[in-house]
Amino acid sequence: MRLDLRIAVTLLMWLAVASSFLAMAVRWIRRTHRGYGRWAVACLLLVLSLFLLSFRRVAPDWISIVSANTGIAIAAILYLEGARQFRSLVPRSRLAYAGGAVAIGGVAFYCYIIPSINARAVVMSAFLGIVLTGVSMTMLRGIPPVHKFGQTLTGGMFGLCAVTLVARAFYCYFRPPMSDENALSGLHGVFFLAIATEMAAFSLGLILLMDERAHRS
Repeated sequence: MRLDLRIAVTLLMWLAVASSFLAMAVRWIRRTHRGYGRWAVACLLLVLSLFLLSFRRVAPDWISIVSANTGIAIAAILYLEGARQFRSLVPRSRLAYAGGAVAIGGVAFYCYIIPSINARAVVMSAFLGIVLTGVSMTMLRGIPPVHKFGQTLTGGMFGLCAVTLVARAFYCYFRPPMSDENALSGLHGVFFLAIATEMAAFSLGLILLMDERAHRS
């Protein structure tokens, strides 16, 4: 079983583009609502990162690997900050930024010093899994009745993606070394598309949550 990375990422990118622009429009209209600004920026940054990732084996590694993964890591941190701000908590998390710096450093190390697709996947998947678990826990804790469906769906989507990422980290750690030719085959290809789909769905859940809050206002 072989999956075409370029086609899959392109389709998911356009889905994320449409939902992200809608999220930005809602943010502009409802600019007083907490967390939506960070979420909108995270959505757009995720779109850009997926776009860069689609140029794997065409563009230089610093663009298609290091820059793309950096964008994804920052987007995950912004999702966490947005969730904390939404729940009226201090948004900044130094620990998340420190973890992001370590993860990106690991990606660069296993890209240029000791090239290893497996190691890069383990490092990024573990970091993203931890951060998105924090997003899910923040969103699902003490949900008010007015946001019961939207907030539960959004928090659950982040949690599902976190579980998938952790499972991918374990899988890549124990499986034989991957290459560019077989990285998107078999179970790992299924993991990749599942994660990409879940990430593209983040903005859809956030839009639903925004719509509920707008109607309440």
